[in-house]
Amino acid sequence: MGLCSGYVMRKLLFTVIYLDYFIVLAVPYINNTLDEDKVCGLNRVSKTLTVGKDDRSVLIIGQKRYFSEFSGEYQFQCSFVVKASFNQGIFAVIQKMKLRKNASSNSCIDYLQFCHFKSNSVEELTGINFIKCKFGRQYCGEVMLPSKFEETNKAYPYNPNAFEDEGGEIAVKIFISPKSLLPNESLDLVIAFTAYQRCARDLGSYKMCYRNANGSGINSGTCIYKEHFNDGVVNCPYIGCADECEGKDELSNMSTKVTMTAVTSIFLSFFLFLGCIWACRYFEMLCWSVQNIRRTPCSNQHDAEENVEDTFAPSAPSLTEHSPDKDLPPSYETLFPDS
Repeated sequence: MGLCSGYVMRKLLFTVIYLDYFIVLAVPYINNTLDEDKVCGLNRVSKTLTVGKDDRSVLIIGQKRYFSEFSGEYQFQCSFVVKASFNQGIFAVIQKMKLRKNASSNSCIDYLQFCHFKSNSVEELTGINFIKCKFGRQYCGEVMLPSKFEETNKAYPYNPNAFEDEGGEIAVKIFISPKSLLPNESLDLVIAFTAYQRCARDLGSYKMCYRNANGSGINSGTCIYKEHFNDGVVNCPYIGCADECEGKDELSNMSTKVTMTAVTSIFLSFFLFLGCIWACRYFEMLCWSVQNIRRTPCSNQHDAEENVEDTFAPSAPSLTEHSPDKDLPPSYETLFPDS
């Protein structure tokens, strides 16, 4: 019975892991960190990261531990390209930023830059980018989104911490100065890259990004996947609440949602596992079936033991059977007729 229980438990455990794998894959964001080689590798080669459509249309890039362990002995410089597939455009919106500024001159000590990029055939073939585009404004200081920017300039309705490329390729440069952090200083950076489609109205699973504070009215001509609305991450680059109009003011909502999904899946999988074990025992199914106890894979060892016993058991001659080719011994009367 112990072997039987182990067999069933292995099967159920495999099923639980399989379900958890797909639950994790269902999270609608691609997450990478600056620590990864495909983002900021040690070889200083600029790589290309790709975003797709629907639930694969958002890429979140942040830092995991490098900035918190930054010694200031050497500068940190990294560049990479984010590309939207399927001829889509792409938005870049800074979600969180803590980069140092000079208090007196207001110039950036550390900074982030974007530029409009267009890869050539050699870069697409090799996957290595020779970034020669002209980088623009230096972003630095402190940012925490979602932030409610007032629409003061209708001629320029963009979020000041956002960037857009209609061709679907954005080059990114990050520079951290070789200067040690003060005790009250810290560095951080989180950017959301979102692929979008051109549209005149909501289209199926794609929903319009609007340009004013109440989330309706001015048509931007751009649509993003509808599941990215009101999820705690600012995807649309326009002034106002854009795609975050339900008052979710913390970027941590996204991580909270992911954490809750993971914890819930673990508990559900555990109780499902216990329920299957109980059902098998109660209804005498699988290895606990009395009728099939000798037929299940779990009983192979028992059958093997019986076969071993049969193989090595000594065979005794039958008392009632005699070979017809052998003569019987003579009787007593024949040997001693006078006695």
